[in-house]
Amino acid sequence: EKVAGLPKPANLNPVLDSLKELEEYAWELEENIEELSKDVAVVKKENELQNILIEEVKALNSNPLGG
Repeated sequence: EKVAGLPKPANLNPVLDSLKELEEYAWELEENIEELSKDVAVVKKENELQNILIEEVKALNSNPLGG
């Protein structure tokens, strides 16, 4: 370093530690997003089924002979 005239390298350990923490946090976020996506898909399916049931009830109630 002295021969090349370069400054002494900075201590990068805090930066590396922060990057490792961020990577772990990113993995946790990805897992949470996957779980929430599955939950949303289930709720969407439930809503579709409820809409079908509502349409069936409407159809039955609109029949003057009572179905």
